[in-house]
Amino acid sequence: MWGHILEALWRRGSVEAESIATEFELSVREVRSICSEMAELGWLELRAESQKWVAGESADELLSSYPALKADVEASGASHREHESGRQEQLAH
Repeated sequence: MWGHILEALWRRGSVEAESIATEFELSVREVRSICSEMAELGWLELRAESQKWVAGESADELLSSYPALKADVEASGASHREHESGRQEQLAH
């Protein structure tokens, strides 16, 4: 899940717990917990006014670490797409 959060941060510039939770069928509490763990590492900061997570003080570390996580994100994304495809087939029957 960390890889998905990093990918969202990289693509969008911020992370909303609600959108990640909806996309991956998790509870908002789970996503917020993961983001809090990442904040402890300095990778994320919560913007109180918008309730969005943004790059923290260790943003340089985050961005340099992202390429190493990209394969994990892509593998997880493929797995998520397969799961969604299977779910759509079940709903069709």
